[in-house]
Amino acid sequence: LTPSPPSPPPPPPLPPAAPGLKPMNSMADVQRELDIQRVHGLPLRLELPRPLYSLEGQELLLQGNNLTLVGSGPDGATLDAQNLSRVIGVVGSGHLRLQHIHLLN
Repeated sequence: LTPSPPSPPPPPPLPPAAPGLKPMNSMADVQRELDIQRVHGLPLRLELPRPLYSLEGQELLLQGNNLTLVGSGPDGATLDAQNLSRVIGVVGSGHLRLQHIHLLN
């Protein structure tokens, strides 16, 4: 039997978020926060401190959400859609504000 390769190390911890922002590790974390926010209906301000976030085959979907994404790294943050036809979908009365965010298809 050949031993399995070692697991990749966990990502480094995120730096402390700016006041009023919640730091996100991945786009899955962002989508989870959107799902929770839909229930509570409060505006959501999320910080993306890493330089690159992959959508991993699924567009980011806002359904009546009020979301602000802030790229806080030196060059902001890039959302990589990996050749999807759309990076972000806003449905219904959703509102989206991007600060220092780059979109890559």
